[in-house]
Amino acid sequence: MAEVIPIAKSQRWEPAEGVRALLAEEAAGRDAANLRTRRTRAAFPTGKTFHIWNEGASSIPVPPQTAL
Repeated sequence: MAEVIPIAKSQRWEPAEGVRALLAEEAAGRDAANLRTRRTRAAFPTGKTFHIWNEGASSIPVPPQTAL
């Protein structure tokens, strides 16, 4: 809001345009917050890379692992 209002005043936006811009920013912020919340609640494993993969611990034979 602190960024939109000065722009709206300087460019002489209609009040509806200012409200539309503010609502669009609010919706984008809520979408981002919902995405972060869903990812946190999903508890996906993080911090794992292929560099820490232990080929010997896998039930998949080594040649197919290497091909992947």
